[in-house]
Amino acid sequence: LVACRACRPDAGLLAGGGKSIQVASSFDDARSIDVDSFAGHDLIRKHGARAGAMMHEWAVRRTLANVLGGDGVRGYKGAFSLIELAASSFEAAGGAGELSRADFVEALQARRAALERELNPSESVADRARANDPHNDKLVKDLVYATSLIAFVDLA
Repeated sequence: LVACRACRPDAGLLAGGGKSIQVASSFDDARSIDVDSFAGHDLIRKHGARAGAMMHEWAVRRTLANVLGGDGVRGYKGAFSLIELAASSFEAAGGAGELSRADFVEALQARRAALERELNPSESVADRARANDPHNDKLVKDLVYATSLIAFVDLA
């Protein structure tokens, strides 16, 4: 948050790595939320892109409801600097510059749908061949993270 505020004093932080999402609109509400992205990879490989992403979204929403519900669901507001996978998801979704929360979610949803089609081209939700191809690991990772961010931005 300190580094983000050096560039933009009013900005919060939304970041993520392999396992969790970090968010802070101030030093008082900073937190890291374990959304277990690695489990999302496993779900997509086991159940296919569409079904696996849906299962991961449900798991993330449950985690977020439990974490955020303990203090009352926070209303993170204001501008946020995106770093790590949050930034790469934003860029991959075609984002540039500043977006509203609704436009950010819309861009992520479009990216998620495109990834699901690419990884799961048949009508069968159980089509897993592409999701299990090691050449598509980055696509699986992008799908997991877009799914996590959609749930987070919706609930936080």
